[in-house]
Amino acid sequence: MELINTIILPSDDQSLSKDIFTHYVHNEARVLLVVLGKDDEAKALVEKAAKLTGSAGGPRVVIWARKPTQIDEETAELTHGPSVLAAVPPDDDRSELGKFDPKVRAFALSLDDEIRDVIKTDEPVNFLRAFTAFAKAEAAS
Repeated sequence: MELINTIILPSDDQSLSKDIFTHYVHNEARVLLVVLGKDDEAKALVEKAAKLTGSAGGPRVVIWARKPTQIDEETAELTHGPSVLAAVPPDDDRSELGKFDPKVRAFALSLDDEIRDVIKTDEPVNFLRAFTAFAKAEAAS
């Protein structure tokens, strides 16, 4: 698996995960696709989205939060974060998502840290959907 411009947040160090996530959101001029969870569909989305990031150091970055509870406080501070990512009573076994809606698989952030697209778990995991998420975030930047 070749993951260009992909940051995998460490599952075993919450403080470091928060620091890395916060750094990319607030200190890097990048359009981000943040993928939540560690199931097969999340992994497939990361792999596909990474292929759409372009060359190393390009403007698109994938952040893979395999343990999303580590960044739920940071996402609450994002524009539209609480309204589009907030949890509803869990109706499936994705309890590792913490405060996130269990129907959210990923979200795209514009350069001004605004959530511009949300990929739900009932949507297809393919190149077109990943590309669309990046495009929506870029259009807003």
